[in-house]
Amino acid sequence: MESTKPNEAEETSDSRIYKKYRETIATLPKGIGGTASQEIYQYQGFWYYPLYLERIMLIQEHFKAQPSHIVVVSMPKCGTTWLKALTFAIATRSQFDFSLSHPLTASSPHECLPFLEEVAATACLNEANNPIALFATHMPFTSLPESFLSSGCKKVYICRNPKDALTSMWHFECRLTPKGKKCFTLEEAFEHFSEGVYPYGPYWDHVLGYWKASLEWPEKILFLKYEDLKTDTMRHVKKLAQFIGHPFSLQEEKDGLVEEVIQLCSFENLSNLDVNKFGKRRVTEKKEIENAVFFRKGVVGDWKNNLTAEMSEQLDKITEQKLRGRGGHEWCFSHLVVVTVVAGRLGGTVEVESWPWGLTTDRAGEKEKKRRRQRRLQGKLAEMASRREGRRSWRSGGAAAYRRGNWAWRLASLVGRG
Repeated sequence: MESTKPNEAEETSDSRIYKKYRETIATLPKGIGGTASQEIYQYQGFWYYPLYLERIMLIQEHFKAQPSHIVVVSMPKCGTTWLKALTFAIATRSQFDFSLSHPLTASSPHECLPFLEEVAATACLNEANNPIALFATHMPFTSLPESFLSSGCKKVYICRNPKDALTSMWHFECRLTPKGKKCFTLEEAFEHFSEGVYPYGPYWDHVLGYWKASLEWPEKILFLKYEDLKTDTMRHVKKLAQFIGHPFSLQEEKDGLVEEVIQLCSFENLSNLDVNKFGKRRVTEKKEIENAVFFRKGVVGDWKNNLTAEMSEQLDKITEQKLRGRGGHEWCFSHLVVVTVVAGRLGGTVEVESWPWGLTTDRAGEKEKKRRRQRRLQGKLAEMASRREGRRSWRSGGAAAYRRGNWAWRLASLVGRG
C-alpha cells in the first residue's frame, strides 16, 4: 500500500459496507497534506486519505487478531518492502526453497504479505489458506484494534530517520502522480511533514507510540531501525526470526540459510526481478500500481542529496522537541539519550543509545559529553548490580523496570547531569 493515492470517487462492490464510515469521515477535520494535492482527514490524532481511513474504521470494528498473526508495521517509506520480504522469507522458509520458484521471485513482497487496509473488506483473512497469517499495516499504535494486544500476536515495527522517510515519500508520490496532475514541491512536502499533516502522520507521534509500546510489551512488539538493519543485517535478521517464533537452528546457520534469506530479500535482488521491474499490483477494484515504484535506492542518508541545510536543522529541532516533550514518568529521555532497563540474571543490564537516530549537531563537545555520561552510567550500573546480587532478580525488563521506580530514575538523573 505505502500510502498510494486513491480516487475518492471510485466505487467498489463494498460501497454499502463503507457507507457509514464515509458519513463519519465527512464530519472530520480536513486538510491538504502529504506530497500531493489531495484531501486528508484527521482521525484519532492522525491524518489519512479517506479511502484508507474508511478501511481502518472497518478494521477497528470487525478485525480480530489471532495469536498466530505476525504483523509488520511502519510509517510509509521506512523500509516496509524490505521488512515484508524478510518476514515472509523467514516465516515460510520450511515451505519454499530459495530458488527461482520462491514466491518472492514471482510476486511483489506486498502481495506475499498484504496490507490489512487493502484486504479490509474481509474483516479477517482465511487462515485455512494462510495458516501463518502474515499481514502489514501503517496504522498508529493507538488506532490498532484491541485484539492486536489481547491476542498476543507479534508486531514488528520499523522506523527510519525522518529526513530519509520524507525524501523517499516525496519521490514515491511524485512517481505515482498521474500525468497532468501536480505533485507538491519538496519545499511544500517538507512543510506538511514538519506540521504533521501527512498520511499517517504526525511522523514522530507514530514512531513514539510504538517505541513506548515496545518497552511496555517487549514480548509482543519488536522495534527495529532501518539504519541498524542496513548496518548489521545478519544480527537483526536472526533477531527478527527469534522474535516471530521462527528462529534459525544452528544447522541452518551452518548451512548458510541466514545468508540465503538476506540475499533473496536484498534490494539488489528484488529490484532486478522482472516482477518488480515490469509487474503491477491491484490495490483496489479499479486501481493498479506498478511494483517498480517501491524500489528507488534503498540507502541511508539520501536526504543529503535532497534537503537543504535549513530543512535538516528544522527536522532535527522538531525531533529533539518531540523527545523532550515525552519526559517524566513515562519516558527517561535526557539529552537525546534513552535509558532502557533490560532484565538480567544478576540485577539487570543497561543499553544506552541515541534515540532513535543520531541527530546531527554542531554543539561543541556534545559527543564527548555523551561518552562521559555513558561511562558514568555503566560504572553506576556495575556498582548497583554488585550490591543487588543475590537479593533480587528481575523477571521482566523494559517498561517493567521503569514501573519499579527509583532505580531507573536514579540512572536517568545520572545521565542528565552530563
